Amino acid sequence: MKTVKRSQMLGKQQDLKSFETRLFERLRALKQQNRTPETQEDVDGVEIALKRLGWGNYKFCMKCWGEIEDVRLEEDPTRMTCGGCASKGPQGREPGG
Repeated sequence: MKTVKRSQMLGKQQDLKSFETRLFERLRALKQQNRTPETQEDVDGVEIALKRLGWGNYKFCMKCWGEIEDVRLEEDPTRMTCGGCASKGPQGREPGG
């Protein structure tokens, strides 16, 4: 069994809180824009990401269940796949991508 230090757990919680804040800010900005199919798709992506945060699987790839790299989530917090799965072509493609 892998031991996780308290400081590591707190760091991960702070990271998730940071992603959550960014997602809420993005959602608020999107809802202020005129509704188009593209903005609705973006709103849907943010709402799914927020649900995944609540479920506890936000940072896990929806294809292989490996961890999604922080740099990918910092670029786009609605990403649902790790870099490895995203690079595998159509099956690993990002939603809407």
